[in-house]
Amino acid sequence: MRLISILGGIAVSGGIATAVLAHSGAAGVVKQRMDAMEAIATATKALAGISARKTAYDPQTIRSHAMTLQMHSGQSLTRLFPKDSISGPSEASPEIWANWQDFSASAARLEKLATGLGLAADNGFATVRRSIGRGATVEQIGARKVNTVFAAIADTCKSCHARFRVAK
Repeated sequence: MRLISILGGIAVSGGIATAVLAHSGAAGVVKQRMDAMEAIATATKALAGISARKTAYDPQTIRSHAMTLQMHSGQSLTRLFPKDSISGPSEASPEIWANWQDFSASAARLEKLATGLGLAADNGFATVRRSIGRGATVEQIGARKVNTVFAAIADTCKSCHARFRVAK
């Protein structure tokens, strides 16, 4: 048991060290967006554990993580990407500004899905997940099951990173 605690501590310390190193040298808006992305990643990882049923299902915890995602998406996210702000340790691709409308739409979709997830927190899990169309309203998203909404959030993050993030 002590070995597991030690290994867990090393893993957490390593994760923190990696984040600190990734942010070293970042300043201004680049650091602000790295911090925002870190908050999004932390909330997403926690929600992934709930969605995979590795962590206890707690509607209040889901709402809290959904609020974190909502606070760091939409215009709150896009304002952290002023034109050509790719200096220092930034992982932002120039594709963001070349395809600003698509990038903004992804940020807005994340915000809508996060808002819907907060509403869906009491809805439990779906045995069969159906995709959530881009035209779905927040209310329609909020009527879905948690793991369905989370899957749409994860897909949104994955597709945005594939297109707009420089590979590490």
